[in-house]
Amino acid sequence: MSNALVINTGPLIAYSRIASLDLLRQLPLRIVTTEIVREEFLRGRNSEHSAIDDWPEWLEVLPLMQPLPPFETARLDRGEASVIQLALEEFIDLVCIDESQGRSCAKALKLQVTGSLGLLGMAKRHGIIAAARPLVTAMSNQGNWYREDLVAQFLTGLGE
Repeated sequence: MSNALVINTGPLIAYSRIASLDLLRQLPLRIVTTEIVREEFLRGRNSEHSAIDDWPEWLEVLPLMQPLPPFETARLDRGEASVIQLALEEFIDLVCIDESQGRSCAKALKLQVTGSLGLLGMAKRHGIIAAARPLVTAMSNQGNWYREDLVAQFLTGLGE
């Protein structure tokens, strides 16, 4: 399925913490996720992440056709494993995962991988936001950690 993306919990929480989940809806992508990710998001909302928004009604939750393979959940958390599995089942080439182990696994399975920063870059390239730097700073201030060299390279690539 072209022009679609399966998103994991981490990026949803990152955008939610800065009250920018609606920015994702404006991207030229059909964004979908799994019930496992929805549950993780809502569980986070009811615990340590009090700044998390309500579940976005526009975000499509698709069912998995098969149970998660035990070897996947031994290496990855259930959210990441479900995102990768849904992408494979639905023939969606692009996943949004921030955690390095999940990204590595997705790449090994020949999926295209982006993360929270990649979606910000897409938003800027499509004129949805004027600048990414303030949102990266806000995400960092809300507890999302990105390597300094990665942020510098990302912002330089966007001309910021």
